Amino acid sequence: MDPAALEFLINYEQELRAMNRPDKAIINNLTMLAADYIDNLPVCTGIIRAVERCVVDAVPQRKLIPLYVMDSIIKNVGKIFTRLFLQNLIEIFCNAFDVVDNQTRASFIKLLDTWEQQGVFAADRLQQIRNRLAEILKAGAQQQAAPRPMQPVPLPVPVGMGPGHNGGAAPPQLGHNMQQQQQQQ
Repeated sequence: MDPAALEFLINYEQELRAMNRPDKAIINNLTMLAADYIDNLPVCTGIIRAVERCVVDAVPQRKLIPLYVMDSIIKNVGKIFTRLFLQNLIEIFCNAFDVVDNQTRASFIKLLDTWEQQGVFAADRLQQIRNRLAEILKAGAQQQAAPRPMQPVPLPVPVGMGPGHNGGAAPPQLGHNMQQQQQQQ
């Protein structure tokens, strides 16, 4: 890759990483820059990898920003970008979805819905994403619902009631009877 193209890609990724919020003007600018390189496969691939890296590396609150850039490029430039973004889309999208909060997850689903409504990607690919999202949500719900085993909590021993005053036995522990009952069931 020639040095000018490499410098362009470095600047492109820096611009993308610098966004703290979805800024329509910057997203439009990054989309137009991508369009300028539509006939240069190495640069197109570099743009896609930069966007993917930004999704992966972003803190959860910012993972949606590079996805909005990807969305804009796909919808406004399309062609080679759509095909190349599709290569890692399921993993990138689902892994990001897995670590964001529920409010951001709703925005991910809205984005997915627009892709479906506009026929941006094949229906089977979108269904694969929806299936993975359902698995993520189910796993999260099961984790929250799983009872945590009680840990025995030692009781404080009153003054003058140390091990020598109760036959040398250790102090009783809370939850001990509950654990025995659970083991018997």
